Amino acid sequence: MDAECQLKLAILPVTPPGAVAYAGPGFFAELERLHGRRILADCGERAGDVLACLRSGLRLVRHIGPRERTERLAAIARALGGELRQEIGLPLLAIDSADDLISRCRTWRRAAPGAIQPV
Repeated sequence: MDAECQLKLAILPVTPPGAVAYAGPGFFAELERLHGRRILADCGERAGDVLACLRSGLRLVRHIGPRERTERLAAIARALGGELRQEIGLPLLAIDSADDLISRCRTWRRAAPGAIQPV
């Protein structure tokens, strides 16, 4: 959250593609609890992972399956106060735990002010 305050930039942590399948929804629910912020949990094409995320308390999930299935899952998510996304949304800045978030964001802003493409 320091980066958001210093840079006046909204930051949404996003899991790697399909990460719920190998880390489990409980892991990401605990990360949300520890950090006090929402995480976009990527479930890939796995509808069962979307439902597991919702059961574990996650309210922001991503699913990239067929339209009809995605619409049904989105209705379930909305009924529980959540949101199902098919797209992550841009801009996207890929970082890992060794990166200095504030420094990376400043570099990105200088390189691509107003950009809507992933960096």
